[in-house]
Amino acid sequence: MKKLTFENIGMGGVLGLMSFFLWSCENADDIQELEDSIDSITGSLVDVESRLEEEEEKLARLKEWKEVEERYQASSAKFEAVESELKLVKEKTKELSIALKAASLDFFKYRNQYRSMVRAKAKGTLIDLSSVKGAEYKGVRISRITPLELRVLLPSGPKGVPYALLPEEHQHRFQFSDEEANAYRQAVAKLRIARAKENRVIDADKENEEAITQLTENAAAIADKKSQIASMTRRIKAKELEAERLESLSRQWQIEENNSKRRGKKYSANSRATKASDEANKIRLAILRAKEIVLQLRFEIGQLLKVN
Repeated sequence: MKKLTFENIGMGGVLGLMSFFLWSCENADDIQELEDSIDSITGSLVDVESRLEEEEEKLARLKEWKEVEERYQASSAKFEAVESELKLVKEKTKELSIALKAASLDFFKYRNQYRSMVRAKAKGTLIDLSSVKGAEYKGVRISRITPLELRVLLPSGPKGVPYALLPEEHQHRFQFSDEEANAYRQAVAKLRIARAKENRVIDADKENEEAITQLTENAAAIADKKSQIASMTRRIKAKELEAERLESLSRQWQIEENNSKRRGKKYSANSRATKASDEANKIRLAILRAKEIVLQLRFEIGQLLKVN
């Protein structure tokens, strides 16, 4: 007999079969087979219900995902719209920034031109001043206007009145400002530093030039002293040879005189042997003095080399 399942006959078939088998079964074996079929159908029914719940859960998740996707698409559309609007705002901001920069440059240019014109016209004119500290200057002539002060000619001489001490009306008239004053101070400081560096360079060049001149003079002096040493050394050698020759002659003549004395011949104290010996001694003294001069020259050369 073919095994019955829920998939084969469906729910209606199951109920019909159950009624039929209960009515028509004649023995216990058929009843047992029917019970087995019922158990199998019941198990299949449980499986179907379980799968049905799983499918319902999947369907619910799909619906949630679909809603999320729809919200994401809506958000993406809004984001693209905002991004496009932001891009337009950035472009507009850039245009406004360029326009503002150009306007600022035009304003600064106009302000500087106006300031220069006002100050140039004021130069040489008479003005009555009263500083915030109480000093008054009547009918004084303006000699110069700098970013830091108004310079006037007084009977006692020129005088500079710092712009901060001027009345507000004069500060406004001559376009004084802290910004201009600070920029002017910085420019003056940089100029002074540059001039100081330039002066140091000039001083260094001068020192180098003096050092080169000194080195040149020292080199010339050393060369001259070396030349003197060489000349004196040659003369010393010649004098030493001359002294040796005279000493040799003196010894030879002394021997001859001694031999003559033994033979009874007399010689004066101023004999030629004595003269030769005296002359040799004089030359030896001159050689010693020359050697001292050579030593002094060498010492001076050493001092000059230390300076170099």
